[in-house]
Amino acid sequence: MTNRFPALAAAALAATILLSAPLAGQKPEAEFAGIAKAYLSMSLPTDWDGLATLPHFKWAPLPPTALKNCLPNGDCFARQGAATIGGRNLTVAATGARTMVMNLLFRNMSAPIGEPAVLAALKQVGMSADLARCPVKAGAVGTNWYRVKGAGVTSGYLSFQPAGPGRPNEGYVLSQGDELPALQPAQLALYTEQCAPGAERKPVSTTKPHQALAQTVVDLLTPATGGATYDWKTLTALPIGITW
Repeated sequence: MTNRFPALAAAALAATILLSAPLAGQKPEAEFAGIAKAYLSMSLPTDWDGLATLPHFKWAPLPPTALKNCLPNGDCFARQGAATIGGRNLTVAATGARTMVMNLLFRNMSAPIGEPAVLAALKQVGMSADLARCPVKAGAVGTNWYRVKGAGVTSGYLSFQPAGPGRPNEGYVLSQGDELPALQPAQLALYTEQCAPGAERKPVSTTKPHQALAQTVVDLLTPATGGATYDWKTLTALPIGITW
């Protein structure tokens, strides 16, 4: 019996390789486009159990992990995973709230799939991808965000982060929802939402959130002359960017 174990192990390994190998003709961009469509076709919000229905993934056991510090986008829970897409190995994380998933994050640890290839593949599965946010400096290495739409899918965004200095692998983020994912304060001046050819690429903001808050506080201070407080009419007329 002992002598049979190496042969049985070899046979099992061969069967595993055959079962896990991508089918002939399946390109990584096509499989990724299929995942994007499947994820955005799920009901919103998507619960954590629903991740098991997505193809090509292996996920850590439930429940999701509560993060010590919430992410900048407000997500406070995460579930780690891995995916094999067209022969590429990707590390994956799903993030969201306690009962719902809002974002899928991918880091491609293998050969790049490439932004143009994925965009073309999305079109092949009946989805459109319109550039919604890009680097202020045209041609600069940075992240692009695309508004993704299609029949039977919820609104969402797909962002591409190419490989660059200090970042040897490309990354993608799939987000559900109508609003562009929030930028970190240091990114506000580096990105624009005017990405059309020939458009003036104004940054999202040249003022960081804490600076804007400080300015609002200053603007709300009552002048040295006059009453101790504003009346309601004067307060609502102040140009401080608040809708009452």
